[in-house]
Amino acid sequence: LEEQLSCGLMSTGIEHVIMQPCSVFGRFGEVGWCTIFSKLIESNGNMPGLPGSSSFVDVQDLAVAFVAAAYVGQGKGERYILGGTNATNLEMQREMARLVNTPSPTRASPKFLLEALSRWNECLLHKGWLRCLRIKPSTIGSPWLMAKVTQNQSAQSLLAQKALGYRPRALADTLKRNYDWLVRAGHLPPPAEHGDHHQTHPKKQD
Repeated sequence: LEEQLSCGLMSTGIEHVIMQPCSVFGRFGEVGWCTIFSKLIESNGNMPGLPGSSSFVDVQDLAVAFVAAAYVGQGKGERYILGGTNATNLEMQREMARLVNTPSPTRASPKFLLEALSRWNECLLHKGWLRCLRIKPSTIGSPWLMAKVTQNQSAQSLLAQKALGYRPRALADTLKRNYDWLVRAGHLPPPAEHGDHHQTHPKKQD
């Protein structure tokens, strides 16, 4: 589809480039991968470790690359893959757990198991009282989502780095910036409240 659109634009003489970012975190990011922060807090880290890997990108680094692409090259459909730091999804979850002060998954769950459980949950979604038989529905997504996030989605961005001066930052920095924004925007509780989220307080003695 992108190539067809590019060919159509070239035939009309419209200058354009194709930008292909990977897994994006950052300001105004409150959906997608970013929801794992809240899932870790709500479950106190009791969620499946995700298999697979991805290339994690900070949205503000993308913005710089997008602006540079408007001024670099001939605008004849150049294609830039904007990968970030390549890491396993489990490494991402561990760093997120460190930020929200919860336990983290210790190992990645088998891909086939997560996909089977997501299909099971999907089958029971509209089955009345049988919905209570679903397994970890708050932390295991839809079959489509499980198939998507458990893929190997690592990528390189050598052309973008050379042509656009694109410089992806470290995963820990990317996640910390997204986490800080989520707290400031009120989507996550302040850090001081994380440790108390799942603690039970002893009753006062009279």
